[in-house]
Amino acid sequence: TLISLEAAKREVTQAEDQVISDVRASIRSIRSAIVSLELQRKGIEIAEQRLEFANESLLLGRTSDSRNVVEAQNSLLQAQGRYDQARANLQVAILSYLRDTGVLRLDPESGELGLAMKYDHRERLSPAT
Repeated sequence: TLISLEAAKREVTQAEDQVISDVRASIRSIRSAIVSLELQRKGIEIAEQRLEFANESLLLGRTSDSRNVVEAQNSLLQAQGRYDQARANLQVAILSYLRDTGVLRLDPESGELGLAMKYDHRERLSPAT
């Protein structure tokens, strides 16, 4: 019984160490996601300035090639897509942190995430009436 007790103590210690490690990793992920989100926001600002410059150059007759405007618009769309991805990554990191710390609680009545967690895959398989 003493051997079993010592083994159980080691398992508890290992579980505690794993939780601490997971929480620290989650915190690092959140910090990284925040930095990434800020960088992507600045990328949008730069792309907006580039588009504004390209439009003004075209309107003032400095260039007759509208390709610069189209490329600037594409750059802006890509920057916005990267920002949205960074925002989603931050949300996932926060949810992972809440899960790792044991404070993530879902109420099925509280919105999309709660409803998704309540979703029963059998409903999808039942014939439509």
